[in-house]
Amino acid sequence: KINELDFKRPSSIKAAAVTNSVNIMIFVVLQRLFRKKYKKFDLQFESACSSEEIIELILNRDVEIGFVREGLCSPNIMQVPFVSTQFEFVVGNNHPLAKKTRLTLNDLKDEEWILLVKGNGFRTIVDNYFKKIDFQPSNLVETNDALFLLEMIKGGGKISILPEPIIQEVDFKFLKIKMPPCKVQINAAFLKSKENDFYYEFLEAMLESGLSGFTPIFQKKQKATTT
Repeated sequence: KINELDFKRPSSIKAAAVTNSVNIMIFVVLQRLFRKKYKKFDLQFESACSSEEIIELILNRDVEIGFVREGLCSPNIMQVPFVSTQFEFVVGNNHPLAKKTRLTLNDLKDEEWILLVKGNGFRTIVDNYFKKIDFQPSNLVETNDALFLLEMIKGGGKISILPEPIIQEVDFKFLKIKMPPCKVQINAAFLKSKENDFYYEFLEAMLESGLSGFTPIFQKKQKATTT
């Protein structure tokens, strides 16, 4: 409590991210770094369906910090560019397309696709990307269950497009398509009224842990100096 009052350093923090894309790296931070430095520190994680939902959680003070895609605005929220990642076309290792080295979008159009349902944060990114490249799958299954989606790719013969951090957790085959990449920037977000060195220290600790599948873009905050 003294830390909270005098140093603006909370004894616990609630963080939120879309599905399971960031929870693994938060767990790593908790185990490797923050528990060593702050032995009494508690971290809670909440999974959300979209960046819009995370913004609402922050505004309602249900979480202290959230990880959201860039482009969302709120006058009361500070957003710090944190990491970027890339979405890739994927199939299971036994899929007929897995052995092909040269593919076009036409090769994928009539295949069986599976995506998360509309409204999910990942689906919003994918839909925006498909609109950009003028592509729409003709044979599509939708689900709100991420585990079911992964199983349908692995053994159900379906194609999907997923962020690299998730792909690296499973044994999938990347499809090489000559198209502009689907890159996404993720921002760390928190209330402007709560901005202090602790949040920047927390973000630094996350990057120090090594985030598989993510490219760091967070810049260490420079403390103001006086002469």
